This record gives sequence, C-alpha cells and structure tokens, in this order.
Amino acid sequence: MRKLHYGILSACFLAIVLYLSFVSYPCHYPDKMWLHRVNSLEKYDELGEKYAGIEVDIVLRDSTGPDVTHDEEVSFGLSPEAYFRKLRANRQHIWLDVKNLTDENAGEWMEWLEENCRQNGISKERIIVESRNWKTLEQFTRSGWYTSCYVDLDKPNRLSAHEIRHYTDSLEHIAESGCVKALSFPYWWYRTMKQNLHSHIDLLTWAHRSTPLELMVTPLGRQMRNDPQLSVILVKEKGSFHR
Repeated sequence: MRKLHYGILSACFLAIVLYLSFVSYPCHYPDKMWLHRVNSLEKYDELGEKYAGIEVDIVLRDSTGPDVTHDEEVSFGLSPEAYFRKLRANRQHIWLDVKNLTDENAGEWMEWLEENCRQNGISKERIIVESRNWKTLEQFTRSGWYTSCYVDLDKPNRLSAHEIRHYTDSLEHIAESGCVKALSFPYWWYRTMKQNLHSHIDLLTWAHRSTPLELMVTPLGRQMRNDPQLSVILVKEKGSFHR
C-alpha cells in the first residue's frame, strides 16, 4: 500500500508539472531557453515570439549578402534584415549561426550587422554571433559583439578518455585566448564539459531534440537550467513552417 501511495503521489506531482507547463507556457520557462532553427518568417510568426530568443542560420553570399539558410547550396532568398525589423519592436535576442565566416567576408558581415542594428535600434547585447572560425571571431569580440565558437565534435561516448582530454584541452585554449565570449555545443557534451573544462567562459548549448517541456521535467534539463555558466539552451519546436 505504501508503494502504491507513493506511486499515486508521484503521478499527481507529474500531472501538476505537466499542467502548469501547458497552462502557463511559456511564461514560467527560463529566459535561457530559446527556439532553435527559426529559418523562416512563418515559423517566427507561429512560434518565435513565445521565446526570449531565437536561433537563425546564416550563409554569407558574395553577390547577395547574408542569406537565412542552413545549407550553403540552398537559398530561400530571405535576408536576416527581416528578422531585425521584427525584433525592433520587442526585447528578444537572436543567435546568428554563421556557416561560412572567413577572414575575407568578416569585415563586410560586421558592417552589415552594425548598420542593421543602428537602423533598427537593436543593441549588440541582444545578438550572438557564432562560427566555427573562432580566430576570425576575435575582431567581432574586440568590437563589442557577443561571440561564440561552434564546437562540432563526435559524441563523448564514442571517444576515448585520451581523446576527450585532448579536445577539452583545445577548448580551454580557445576559451582562454580571448577571441570569443562563449563556447557552443550540442547538449550531449554538457556533462563532459562541466567535468573536464576548467574555464569560466560562458557556455551555450542546443538541445535540438528536446522540447521545452522535456527540459522542464528531466534531471539533465533541471541541471542545465540551474547552471549559471550555461547562458542559453536552444530547444525544439518545429511547428508548421520548419526548414
């Protein structure tokens, strides 16, 4: 009977959590939970305004400028300028995942950002500029932008202890270089980072396979939400216009 009693109490507690999550969504979700891959204005209009921030993928084109798309070979003819105009009227943040930042296109991209922020009254503090090219990001960091090095590694459970130590040593070098303000990585690296990375640099992650609700009720989700070093968690909500 006692086990049955505890089981009923646990079920009731979970039901209350689920109820509150749906009823008050998204008001009680932490500001650090942002929407992943908002690569269409339709998705932003459907879901984006419910979050404190959104993430958008950018490819820099020689002929047409910045292009909102996840894949370099695909274009939808959408400029991030359209997102800046939408963010003009609110306090949302935007995470710009730049797929092909180089020393050659960095200057033009920074000029674009400066101009569009000025025109739309958006402060640099509301923007994350992310790239794999962390050395090129240094010029953005020194100009006052919040920058993050995109960490693209195999899952820790597929690596040896030696490989994990090698990679985290390399990330510590990047963190201490001053070139970037943060490191961003998939959520399956979170616990390994916390155990092996000896740096106070900001951490950003994408739990792109997890819904906001899952991050509210799982132990890993609670740990990440309560970690002051982890500034942003990108979450999944595809809606009807995901691309």
